[in-house]
Amino acid sequence: MGRGTCHVRWQGTWYDSFVIYVVYYKVLINKIIIIIIIIIMTDIQTTTNSNVTNPAVKRILRELKEIQECDNPDIIASALEDNIFEWLFIIRGAPGTDFEGGLYHGRIIMPAEYPFKPPAFVMSTPSGRFETKTKICLSISSYHPESWQPSWSVQSALVALIAFMQTPGQGAIGSLDCSPETRRQMALESQSFIPQVQNNPEKQALINGMHATMLARSGDTPLVVQEEEQQQDVVVEDEQQQLHTTTTTTGSSSSIYIRRIILIAAAVAALVLAWMFLAKKHHHTLWYRGKKNNHATTHGMNLVEYSIEL
Repeated sequence: MGRGTCHVRWQGTWYDSFVIYVVYYKVLINKIIIIIIIIIMTDIQTTTNSNVTNPAVKRILRELKEIQECDNPDIIASALEDNIFEWLFIIRGAPGTDFEGGLYHGRIIMPAEYPFKPPAFVMSTPSGRFETKTKICLSISSYHPESWQPSWSVQSALVALIAFMQTPGQGAIGSLDCSPETRRQMALESQSFIPQVQNNPEKQALINGMHATMLARSGDTPLVVQEEEQQQDVVVEDEQQQLHTTTTTTGSSSSIYIRRIILIAAAVAALVLAWMFLAKKHHHTLWYRGKKNNHATTHGMNLVEYSIEL
């Protein structure tokens, strides 16, 4: 080794310093990768266990089974596969009312505290009674938690929703008071009206299936009430304007990813800091010959030994 060179002796053999740094940081990177894998696997297991034992999830799964076995021909409802806290439903208008024969789609958004807090209801089909794509104000909805009873279920809430359609809106949030003629016309149009969802074929398939099932239950066929192009009009639900769907308890993808990123970042930062501290304190020792300079580099010095323990 000549003056000004930068070589390292490791385990009795001299190496170029670059080689040692590569080995050193390769070990560090490997440890970081292992930490990330452990965090992800642990978080997945924790999320799965918490979902299974969570009271809200258990209650929703029980209600989902009950409503699937329900023999009420005027109600169909189902939870989304990727988020059981959001349900889709379709109800039939009550006979003898302005809504008779109408098929009305909507969404139910359940809070993490369900059933101790009420769900929110959003209609997707125009009815003349409720606005669409807006949380509606009912005594069974999230606008009135004081009147909600934990013993109520999605099934009973949908039965109540059919009854509420026959009551006057009286200026409540999300309510309308259209004329009886308009409501009857909308009821006819609703038979051929299927809400459309962007960029979510699974959700769209669920909506289509529920609509077809409801039609088949009574042998109805879509009525021709407008020109063909007008019959194909749809409600496009903007996924970016979804109404604050609560998914924290279910470990929705967004919240899970954010939590994992935070955990991984914290673990990596802690590992790097600990590694640097230990390396500086215990593993790196430099012996120099030649002049001593606090700002010196390897130039003008004869590097004797640089020991590393990995």
